[in-house]
Amino acid sequence: MKSADGNLSTLRVEAIVLSSVEEATRAFQSQQNVSVTKPDGPVSGLGDQAEGRTLDSDQGFKQSEYMVHLRSGNMTVKAWISVGGKAFTPKQTLATKMDALARATLTTVSSAWKQ
Repeated sequence: MKSADGNLSTLRVEAIVLSSVEEATRAFQSQQNVSVTKPDGPVSGLGDQAEGRTLDSDQGFKQSEYMVHLRSGNMTVKAWISVGGKAFTPKQTLATKMDALARATLTTVSSAWKQ
């Protein structure tokens, strides 16, 4: 997908059911330990654990990323966006969209998948 000014943009949504709450907790924590994105604080009212992560980088063009990562029971959900452009996209703009997408994803899959 390309942004209005022709730069690469990506949207990824992932929901994974793990065999146990403990395994899901480890998966959630490992994302925090290996991600190059910076913590943006907890996200309230979303699963058992949830946080926002953010990163702005310049690779010849401005790239803004935001991810909401959550754990609910034995399931993890990630909603991640990366937007390229001539200027950085305001963090709050991306955070609001990824929060809404993570909530919608959790609502959609939790009753069918979660233990």
